Amino acid sequence: MKRKCVDKRITGLLLGTAMAVSSVMMPVYGADTAGAVEIQLNLGNPTLSINGQSVSVAAPFSVGQGTTMVPLRVITEAFGATVDWNANEKTISISYDQKSIQMQIDQKTAQIDGQTVDMTEAPVIQDGTTMVPLRFISENFGATVGFDENTKQVTVTKDKDINISNLLNVSDKAYIGDQYFGWSMKNSPSFSLTNRNLDASELSFTNDGDTCAISLAITTYASDTDYSMDKAILYTKESLKDYTLISQKKDKKDGVDYYEISAKESDGTAYSKLYWKNNRLYSFAAYITKDAEKKDADLTMDCFQSIALAYKDSGDIEDLSNTAESGTRKFEETKLNLSLDLPVTWEQEDNADKANYFEFVDVNPSGKKGEFYTRVVVQMYSRDGSQTVDEWAKEGADIARTWYNPEFYKQTTIAKKVGTYDSKGFKEETKPDGVSTLMTESYYIFGGKYKYQIVVSCDPKVYNDPTAWKAVEQVVNSFHFSEPDADEVGILTEPDSNTSADDKITDTVKLDDMGVSFDIPTLWTYLAVNAYGDASRGMSIVVGKNTGADTLTEQSLRDAVVANGGEVVKLSMSGTTLGGKNVIYVQFKNASTNTITDQYIYKNTDNTATLVTLSSDLWRYGERNKTLTSDIVKSFKFQ
Repeated sequence: MKRKCVDKRITGLLLGTAMAVSSVMMPVYGADTAGAVEIQLNLGNPTLSINGQSVSVAAPFSVGQGTTMVPLRVITEAFGATVDWNANEKTISISYDQKSIQMQIDQKTAQIDGQTVDMTEAPVIQDGTTMVPLRFISENFGATVGFDENTKQVTVTKDKDINISNLLNVSDKAYIGDQYFGWSMKNSPSFSLTNRNLDASELSFTNDGDTCAISLAITTYASDTDYSMDKAILYTKESLKDYTLISQKKDKKDGVDYYEISAKESDGTAYSKLYWKNNRLYSFAAYITKDAEKKDADLTMDCFQSIALAYKDSGDIEDLSNTAESGTRKFEETKLNLSLDLPVTWEQEDNADKANYFEFVDVNPSGKKGEFYTRVVVQMYSRDGSQTVDEWAKEGADIARTWYNPEFYKQTTIAKKVGTYDSKGFKEETKPDGVSTLMTESYYIFGGKYKYQIVVSCDPKVYNDPTAWKAVEQVVNSFHFSEPDADEVGILTEPDSNTSADDKITDTVKLDDMGVSFDIPTLWTYLAVNAYGDASRGMSIVVGKNTGADTLTEQSLRDAVVANGGEVVKLSMSGTTLGGKNVIYVQFKNASTNTITDQYIYKNTDNTATLVTLSSDLWRYGERNKTLTSDIVKSFKFQ
């Protein structure tokens, strides 16, 4: 498609973030959006509040294990939902915001968008009024249900959906912009929004003729030492090195560092604007092809030149931010039917190659506590019919223990509510650098045909701070799913990387110049000359040669280890074999690099020594890395 070509032209001009379209995008909302919802009620009281209005209905009541039942009218009025009633079959069909729920009187199963799910309590007819389970319907419609122990009040809340349209020409407003990031520009009815990411820090617009495009990328840095305007300018010039320069300008606008450049090539003209404000880089780019009509080129430049680092809510501007009134953004994967509400400082990591893996990180530099950023990972797999959630959680815990050195690792079992879902799991405390602790909680949840794993990791300064940890829990507790169409989604297989199977699939490395060969996992990569490893598990092997083998003594080896900041754990001058040869064996730790090393030294006849060095991150030197080290050693051969 021609549009993709225009988008690619402009991508290279954007600094700081990748503009490639991810397979997981924010949902696009049409012109019809659902409003905010608020219900307040007390059990047994027929007067309640619906969206700020006092309403009298049949009194809500509680049944079973605390399920609140309310008149169907409460749901329809609060959400603006439509209802179909089949008197013969006694079925209720409720539709709201492209979601449909079908229930039957006195039956504890329901259909959500055609998928069968269980309810804790069935809808009933009491004194002529249809009573339905409040939490089940409200949460499936995207609302949050709460209960105040002091006032005994039940509340249902849902923020107003953000009105973002895929085609901006449905809006007749004169400007578009983002109130959160603070920018604006003129709107053109000929432009469509063709790309956006979770937090709207990456946007692309293309005109109807696919001959003109405007894009932006906004990146926040911890400080001006991490990045700067000068670096951004250099990279922009580098991206235009094959173009013919038309003009460039560096200045300040309203106290903000500013740079613009324009350049031409055979297919069209590129324009770039950079702003540096509060350690945030705003990179705007435009591209106009040589085939663009003059009116389209003029409209594009009119919009591009109107860009300003200001957002004025004058009523004549379309806000492209997807920030709700609660200060959160909704991530929603519509094919898999799962969602999370994320604070505005969170971003989604790029894992476009994993359709069932979603990773989010709090990137707010001023909000970082301690050594580690806060992360939440959601993974979804097909269920094994014979496996229970307890078995799945235990399997995960058992596997996790094999990855770590017990000296740097602690694990405890947990069971808690994740939003409305029961979960089993475990808590971990690890020390990646030997000093700083990383806190992790893993939750395992079963649906009908699918299962979900949520992993939260953060610094103890977040975990042990009630306010900071509550904010993280709010993200986790916002997790919501409904069973997707299994025929459309298919089987989501849990990877074998959770077992030791990966280590058994090996490649043989032959180093002719060293006269040796050995086996390594096929997932390991070439690091340098005669060096291979796997950064994800902190392991490597290096083979080399040194002179002066005849002068090696136990004391000289100990001195060499200490001189390099190490501590000898084991040392034997004889009695160890490698590839059928008698070798010197040294194992030592290095606190500065937090590694443990096994070194095998074979004395050659020419006063040289062949050194085989296997290293592992000390905190990961658990059962799995120890076994793999042993397997590599056993495979070693001298040619």
